[in-house]
Amino acid sequence: MENMEKEILLGQYDGEIYTAGLSTGEDTRGLEPYFSICGTGYRLPFMTAEEGEQRAREYLEDGELWKMTVQSGNTELGLAEWVEYVLDADGWEATLGDIHQVGGMDLYISVGSGGQCLEGILTPANYADIIKPRLSMQDMRIILRAWQGKERLHLKPIKDILKGKKTRALYDAVLAIFEAAPAFDTAQLAEYREGV
Repeated sequence: MENMEKEILLGQYDGEIYTAGLSTGEDTRGLEPYFSICGTGYRLPFMTAEEGEQRAREYLEDGELWKMTVQSGNTELGLAEWVEYVLDADGWEATLGDIHQVGGMDLYISVGSGGQCLEGILTPANYADIIKPRLSMQDMRIILRAWQGKERLHLKPIKDILKGKKTRALYDAVLAIFEAAPAFDTAQLAEYREGV
């Protein structure tokens, strides 16, 4: 039985750039090995560090978080001082949420969705709307079947998957797709930057 932990790039769909992650290893709680497919959607647009800091500043300067912080007794600072304190202490990235640097560039993107967010990009009817797809429509269909199709493999123990002829064939097909695809690296996201 093969143990795989790998994330691959799928393409851009509906304002997000999607990756799919495959895990066929043991559960962190020490349970038997199981099959899992999950996704991450990186929300466009990209931003530079300067743009990110400006967005974070505008978010904080609207005053709603500051008011809640004052009301809860966690600060006596005025709004302007509090904004500077938060940006100095937490940084703009933490203020905006789950921010990822793209490669080593001055280019950043936020995570928009995660977990079970792959239905839109994997649905065959939407394939024509995917910008720069990294997999064929057939490969996307195979992943969709394993994730939520009739033979659904998602979250099933590997030992149970390997018992059935159809589920074993689907399992092997998904492994082959993930093995053939390059491992995801955030530098790949830059390919979806406008004008590139």
